[in-house]
Amino acid sequence: MKRITVLAALLAVLAISTPADALTLDPNPSSTTSVLSLSVTNGPIAGGTKVTITGRGFRKGSAVYFGTAKNKAKSVRFVSSKELVVVTPTAPNGRAGAYSLTVHLGGNKGYAYSHNLKFNYVAAPKIESLYPFSWVPTSGSQLTIGGSNFFGKASVTIGGVPAAVLTQSTYSLTVAAPAHAAGNAPVVVKTPYGTSGASSVTFADPNGPARSAPLPPPAVFALTPAGGTVSGGTTVLIQGQELTGATAVSFGGVAATNVKVLAPGLIAAMAPAHAAGRVAVLVTTAAGSSSTAQFTYN
Repeated sequence: MKRITVLAALLAVLAISTPADALTLDPNPSSTTSVLSLSVTNGPIAGGTKVTITGRGFRKGSAVYFGTAKNKAKSVRFVSSKELVVVTPTAPNGRAGAYSLTVHLGGNKGYAYSHNLKFNYVAAPKIESLYPFSWVPTSGSQLTIGGSNFFGKASVTIGGVPAAVLTQSTYSLTVAAPAHAAGNAPVVVKTPYGTSGASSVTFADPNGPARSAPLPPPAVFALTPAGGTVSGGTTVLIQGQELTGATAVSFGGVAATNVKVLAPGLIAAMAPAHAAGRVAVLVTTAAGSSSTAQFTYN
């Protein structure tokens, strides 16, 4: 009886020490199996990425899970005891992020957990602003696309016609506008991780009345860091678009200090003191104020 009690206690300790997102299909990690490397570490949320897993102690019939027990690899091909080729499933809960892998050997043969070796699911690109949004393009005209998740090599179509990408950052693309008849044209961004929804730009009639594009309002895409202390004094980098000429930056309605425009899409500002909680960060220019970004005071 005492021996059984000790064994039960040992199994309980092993279960508690198992990493939070490891599977518990088998209570015992394998001492002869390990995950050493992944041939690809990034892929779209929708899954479908082929990944070669190298390690040791793999067996035929092994199953591979990404993050949770609900996210089993779409296929697993056993190459050898040191190599598996898998196709990634959809990201856990359809969310971007980095997830560990668990290789389950089947039956009661144990499992191998990848620990700090993770696969990163990357979100599809998102368009949030276009400038200009209505104009008569001439030779060399450029369109600036603001948004998020512009990771990897991006391609752009305007009205279904490819547009040459001139510059790219995580939050902004500049493209050369192709010729197009007057009227609305959908703008779509595609990256290795997915395709954006379509936003519309208007090609004006070149024979119509002359017009100039209005100045676009500022747009804020990210804050680094996204939080600070209630006493203030945190220097925050504000990333966005059309930030040149910023006349004010505020945190929860309180003016920031030491505001410096570092680039058209980058501002540095010192957060003022504020009560704990999440507050809106606004950037104001002559064209208006940005949509709100959130900063958390702790």
